[in-house]
Amino acid sequence: MSSHAKFDISETLPSTVEECLNLLARKDDTSRFVGLALLLSLTNHVQSSTIMQRCSEVMDGKFLDRLLKTKPTSRQPSAETSALHELATSVTFAFASSLHDAPENDFVIGRAPSLIQALCQSTPKTISTILQTLLIISTGSNGSRSILETKDLTPITDALLEHSEVADIILHLFLNPNKEEDAIAQRLKALLFSICERLGDCTKKSSLSILSLLVDVIPLLPAKVTSYGIDWLALVYKYIRAITLRGPSLEERKHCTFITAQLLDLFPGSLFFAADDADKQESNKPFSYIFIQLVIIDAQAAFSTLVEQINSPLYPDLVRRQASCFDIIVAYLTFLSNASSLSEIGLEPSLLLRTRNDIGETFKLSLEFLQDVWHSTLPVFADGAIKSEEEAHATCSVLPSKAYTNSLVTSIVRALSLWLQEDDSLRKEAACVVGLLLDLWKTSDAGIEVKSWIVAALDGITEETPGRKEFLDQGGCEILWNDIKFTHEKRSQATEADVHLSIEEARLLSSVVHAEKIANIDWAREVIRTIGPTSVKTDKTYHVKLKVELCILGTGCVTTMSHTDQKALSGELTQLRNAIEGLQSILEDGAGSAVFEDWMAESLRDANQVLQRQ
Repeated sequence: MSSHAKFDISETLPSTVEECLNLLARKDDTSRFVGLALLLSLTNHVQSSTIMQRCSEVMDGKFLDRLLKTKPTSRQPSAETSALHELATSVTFAFASSLHDAPENDFVIGRAPSLIQALCQSTPKTISTILQTLLIISTGSNGSRSILETKDLTPITDALLEHSEVADIILHLFLNPNKEEDAIAQRLKALLFSICERLGDCTKKSSLSILSLLVDVIPLLPAKVTSYGIDWLALVYKYIRAITLRGPSLEERKHCTFITAQLLDLFPGSLFFAADDADKQESNKPFSYIFIQLVIIDAQAAFSTLVEQINSPLYPDLVRRQASCFDIIVAYLTFLSNASSLSEIGLEPSLLLRTRNDIGETFKLSLEFLQDVWHSTLPVFADGAIKSEEEAHATCSVLPSKAYTNSLVTSIVRALSLWLQEDDSLRKEAACVVGLLLDLWKTSDAGIEVKSWIVAALDGITEETPGRKEFLDQGGCEILWNDIKFTHEKRSQATEADVHLSIEEARLLSSVVHAEKIANIDWAREVIRTIGPTSVKTDKTYHVKLKVELCILGTGCVTTMSHTDQKALSGELTQLRNAIEGLQSILEDGAGSAVFEDWMAESLRDANQVLQRQ
């Protein structure tokens, strides 16, 4: 045979495997070491989960741990130590990549602590192999637990600054199905703190990697991580404050927008926006003003490109960022409304006024965008022109829901629901989005939370005549009434949130009926008949509140009608008076109880007086 001929191990495979198993099963380190070298040679030629399984069954994994923990000494220089690490990590990776159950296999996942410790003293090549192995281990429930239970996770977070694979490992740790367990949650919290500590002490490139990781990790945080101490949160906010004041890059700005929106959804806005000692020493513009101005600038600038990019692969990321901007604006408006004083806000009145004006301008642009979105869902006729919205809607029984269910539209609606309640400057202009709000309501994806935002927005819009006209033209009364009726009829299965939404819907309808003098005898009859008798045994407090609102709505429907129509409803009027008297009796029996609010008794008394005059 030529000296250059390649040795074919497959010719002697059975005997080689047996020899390897025999060496690995021995008690002396020399035999085990030779067995490892032979096993590594085998894996270079043959990929067999069966062989690797047999090897894991006869071998003591602690021998691999000892090799991984070996440190250089005078008798064993670093070159030899590196060779031992490389052999041990290569063999461990071979087990991890060959065994089908590797992420849950005790032999493989038992090596995690030693692999993590070896990161501190290994060559770049070995570190890469270790991280590939840990990535496989982290994908399993028991595997990620093994990593998290490692006493010192510092080598993992140190490696994060240089190796992109670490971010994937950490993400898998936060995906652990057992992350709500106390022990696991505490370890995740410690890991999160260690990650956040790196923010203030690394290069700009590394900080971007950490920020990107946090964007993915924060939505995965278990409740116990956000409810236990929040020392890690202070580190994140401190870093965002620092880069905001020095002037963030575009990438930093994007990541900080995502992170801030996520955190403001989990924690009170006062932890982020409230003025601190540094702000109070600033003579000009404090952090919260600078930050919210950056958010407003980004939000306004994005509107000019969103519609153009609607079919672009960039659109999802643009939408996500714009939605985050509006989520931050919501949190900021909530913070302002809850603040007890200007000193807590930390803004001079002139800056606060300018901020509100800038937010108002942002909402103007958002109304134009929502209009564009709604019109984009309308079918175009053969001649290329849409003759009217009503005619177009009539030709399309089911509008596409995609445009309505993206996060941006719902984030804008949520923000508008706050703004239109407190600021009347845009209520007339907002009439243009009533159709979109009602179409959004009708989509199957509109949950209870989105519906509550829609009702709040409509409540502000219908304060003005154009808004009420659009609400009526788009069938708003019918849509909301059907929802109320469904909840009331199924009240035994309805949640408290469902009933509370119906209460808000009924109030909105009462307001529209009163302002527009709506006279509809069939609807008035249906409203009154829906109320029905009240039982203290079966009706909960929130059911009673809904019936009070239905009595107010029924009274409003009756008083707008002609005397002739009222005569035709004589039976229903008697039914309505009985319903009011029954509710009054229940309220009198529960007088002084905190569950019955003063407005309920006052509203029923007013309604009864109105009916007495009919």
